[in-house]
Order: sequence, then C-alpha cells, then structure tokens
Amino acid sequence: MKILFIAYSYPNTYNSMSAPFCRDHALALTEAGCEVFVVSVIPVSFRLILKTRKIFFKLQIKRDINLTEFVQCFPSIPKLRILNNYIRNKITIAIYRKKIKDYFLPDIIHVHGFLAGWAAFKLKQKYNIPYVITEHNTGFARNVFSRSQINLASKIFKNADFRIAVSEPFAVLLTIKFCVQFVFVPNVFNSCFNKNIKKLYNINDVIRICNVAHLDKKKNHLR
Repeated sequence: MKILFIAYSYPNTYNSMSAPFCRDHALALTEAGCEVFVVSVIPVSFRLILKTRKIFFKLQIKRDINLTEFVQCFPSIPKLRILNNYIRNKITIAIYRKKIKDYFLPDIIHVHGFLAGWAAFKLKQKYNIPYVITEHNTGFARNVFSRSQINLASKIFKNADFRIAVSEPFAVLLTIKFCVQFVFVPNVFNSCFNKNIKKLYNINDVIRICNVAHLDKKKNHLR
C-alpha cells in the first residue's frame, strides 16, 4: 500500500524530538510493507529561532527504503495561529503537487493532527484520495481552541474516512464533542526498544522502569 503521511509536527532542524511518535508510526508502516511519503510543515516561533541560533527554512528531503520524508519549517507569525495554520496547509499541498504527485499516487492519506488536516481535505477533493486522521491534541480536553478552530476540526473529522484517537478517554471525548465515531489506537513505539529490552532481564527478574512525562493527571502514572 502507498500512504501519504501528513504530520502536524515531526523531528526537524529546530527540534529533533518534536512528535517522535509520528516518525515511529511512519516507520512501523514501512515495516508492515507499505511505501510511505511523509510531508510535515512546521511553524517555528521567533523565540525558538533565537534560542537555537538557527535560520534554516529549506525543504529537507530524506530518502530511505520505503520511506521518503519532506520536512519544511517556516517562521511563524506571532499571535496569528489561524494564519500560520493556513500557511502550513498551503505549503503542504504545494509540496505534494510539485515534489510528489508525478511519481507517487497514494492509496490513502494518513494525517496526524487536525491542524494539518486541511491539506488532506483539499487533496481528497482534488484527487479523490481517502484520508484517515489520528488526533493527538489534548487542547480539545482543555478547551483551548477558538470557535473557528473547532469548526475547522469538525469539518476535517466529518469528512475523514476513519478517525483515531490515541487514548480511550480521548476517543470518547472526541466522539461526543463532534458526533462522529473515533476509535482508540495507541501511539506506536520503535520496535528496537522491544528487541533491546528483552536482552536486559530474565523472566524472574524485577524490572525497574523509568517513566518520563509531564506530571499531569491525564498521563495516569499510577496505572
């Protein structure tokens, strides 16, 4: 299967640990025998540009067996989130049309995050390519999105051919909030972790695990 993978964020020049679960998901699809093209367009704040002392907004293209990545950063405009997201999606569509369309026709689009979903919606309209969306953003639970952002999310979710949330409570919340069915599929992790950890212990050993995450109730550390 050929998959166009559109991610709201991805490891990049300014943050090598940005949404690593998106890349892990893309890699898992290649391990399952799929051919995957990733497009991720990422707004970068001026604060991060100053912090890293980098000015790099060239399209980065990385090719590997069954995985091709197109990662494009651009300087975000302060306090204009809607405009920044419009720019993100316009660049995503341009990358597909100029760099991908002529030699890669996807069977399906898998979009991660509604912020990157407008591009998938427009590509579905133009080329009749179905899309699946996986939502990660806890902003829906925290009620931080504006009415226009909620309306955008609703349109993208309702036009998706399948909808995924990365936790069970989150799937329930989104199903109720947007009146469309979400199913729970957890984030994947790199298979090398599972292979390596088995070498570290015997069946009767006590296993000590370090869990690194925000100290927030929704992370459910006690579980």
